[in-house]
Amino acid sequence: IRIPASCCNLIGLKPSRGRLHHAEGTDKMPINLVCEGVLTRSVRDTATFFSAAEKHLCNPNLPALGLVNSPGTKRLRIAMFTKSPAGDESQADVMAATEHAAKLCENLGHTVEAIETPFDNGRTDDFLRYWGAIPYILSWIGKREFGSDFDSSKFDPWTGGLARHGRKNLWRLPFILPKLKQFCHEYSLLFEQYDILLCPVLTEPPLKIGELAPDLPYESQLSRVMPYCPFTPFQNLAGTPAISLPLGRSQSGLPIGIQFAANMGMEKMLLELAFELEEANAWDTTPAIVPV
Repeated sequence: IRIPASCCNLIGLKPSRGRLHHAEGTDKMPINLVCEGVLTRSVRDTATFFSAAEKHLCNPNLPALGLVNSPGTKRLRIAMFTKSPAGDESQADVMAATEHAAKLCENLGHTVEAIETPFDNGRTDDFLRYWGAIPYILSWIGKREFGSDFDSSKFDPWTGGLARHGRKNLWRLPFILPKLKQFCHEYSLLFEQYDILLCPVLTEPPLKIGELAPDLPYESQLSRVMPYCPFTPFQNLAGTPAISLPLGRSQSGLPIGIQFAANMGMEKMLLELAFELEEANAWDTTPAIVPV
């Protein structure tokens, strides 16, 4: 949701785990990483979707949303960072767009504090091992879960490579799962001090078509994917909401999405902030036209 929104100058809100109906079969995952949502051109459309969805599922364990249609009045405590958990700095245009977004929030009356990346790169490794375990397990139970025509030999190179990685590290799973579940608690502690975490969605502007092509060997994709999108897995693990807003452009005109993340169930806060930034004319809605 957030990554394609960032690459396409759109808005993408990844909701809290349990905000929407689970995708088929995901209720059997020890930690459900699968999340559905929409990409929209306006905050209004994203807010309208979630208001309508709530009429079909109103999770009593999450704060009700209703129809969010205006900025909030509360001034927020925002923590901003641009380095990946591995300590690598984002590309210069991405850094500039993130700092511009932070300055805009300050101009609107919010408090912004620059911090070091609050996440441990070891969690990224554990995330990848768990992610790989999913297609590996599916290769064994796929026919039972999805029908007799399920054929794991037809996995694309990325999924097949993840499955091999999962098989290699399957013995670690009993040790990894408790750590990943503990991360949910660790993540929530960040919001005792802050309301919002602000960072890039991706470390670079959109890559050229083909650089992450699905037919590339797994190892080639992995070496490009992990440094490119190190910021988004943490909300998948914690099950918490985050929104990508089209707040930046590279010098060549490519869109740069900025991520605003909140604690469990706080989609309303994110949408209210998004409305405020949109009303401040914070982003350029014209299509990006880049010479080939």
